[in-house]
Amino acid sequence: MPGVSVRNRTSEFQSIIESVRATKAPSSALAVNKRQRAKSDFSKLAASIGRDIRNTSLKLEKLTSLAQRRTLFDDPTEEIQDLTFMVKQDIATLNGKLDELSHMREVNTNKQVSDHTSNVVNQLKTKLMSTTQDFKEVLKTRTDSLHAQQDRRSQFLGATKPSPKMAPVEPRRRQLPGAPKAPSGDSVAIDLGSDSLGAAERSSSGRRNNALSLSMMEARPDQGYQQARADAVQQVESTIVELGQIFNQLATMVAEQGEMVERIDANVEDAQMNVQAGHMQLMQYYNSLTSNRALILKVFATVLVFMFIWVLLV
Repeated sequence: MPGVSVRNRTSEFQSIIESVRATKAPSSALAVNKRQRAKSDFSKLAASIGRDIRNTSLKLEKLTSLAQRRTLFDDPTEEIQDLTFMVKQDIATLNGKLDELSHMREVNTNKQVSDHTSNVVNQLKTKLMSTTQDFKEVLKTRTDSLHAQQDRRSQFLGATKPSPKMAPVEPRRRQLPGAPKAPSGDSVAIDLGSDSLGAAERSSSGRRNNALSLSMMEARPDQGYQQARADAVQQVESTIVELGQIFNQLATMVAEQGEMVERIDANVEDAQMNVQAGHMQLMQYYNSLTSNRALILKVFATVLVFMFIWVLLV
C-alpha cells in the first residue's frame, strides 16, 4: 500500500483566522465606540439640562421677589419683563432639549441602560414641569399685582383731584360822574374803552389756555402709565397662554411615563408573587426532605437491630 503524503496546513489555518479577526475587529470596535459615544452624549446633555433648570429656578426666585412687591410708585416693570422673557425662553429651550434627550434614549437597545435613561428623562421632565408651574403662578401673582396697583392709583388720583374753583366775584365798579347807568338797578358799570376790554379778554383767554394745557400735561403721564400697565398685563397673559401649551405637552409626556411606571409596578408585583410562590415550593421540598431523612434513619436503625439479633442468634 503506497504511503499517504501528509501536508501540514496549520499555518494557513492560523492566517485565515487572523484575517477574519482583523476584518471583524474594526466593525465591533466601531459599534462599541458608537455606543460609548451615545452614552457620553446622553450624559452630557442630561447634565446640561440639569444645570439649565437650576439656573432657571434662580431666575424664577428673583422674578418672584420682584413680582411680590406692592409699591405704587416703585414698580420695576422693565426688569420684570426682561426676567419674564428670559425664563420663558429658557423653558422653551429646555423643552426642546428634553425632546432631543428622549430621542437619544430610544437608541439604546440594552434594557438596563434603557431603564436608567428613562428614569433620568422622567426626573428632568418632572423638574421642568414643576418649574413651569411655579412660573405660571408667579405670572398670575404679577397680573393680580398690576390690577391692584391700577385700582390703587385710580383711587389715589380720584382722592387728590382739586375741587372745582368757584367763579371769581366781580367787584362793584364805582360810577364816574357823567357816565351812563347800566340797565340793572343794582349793578353799576363803566365803559373802559375797546382797547382795555380787548386786553382783558385776551388775558382771560390766555389764562384759560394755560389751565387747559396744564390739565392736558397732567393727564398725559397718567395715560402713559395706564397704557404701560395695560401692555404689561397683556404680555403676562400671553406668556401664561404659551406656558399652558408647554405645560400640557410636559403633562402628556409625564402621563405616558406614568403609565410605563404603573406597568413596571405591576410587573414588580407579579415578580414578588412568583418569588413568594417559589419560596413556598422550596419550603415544601425542604419539609419533604426532612421527613425522608427521618424515614431513612428509622430504616437504617431497624436494619442494624435485625443484624445485631442475627449475629447473637448465630
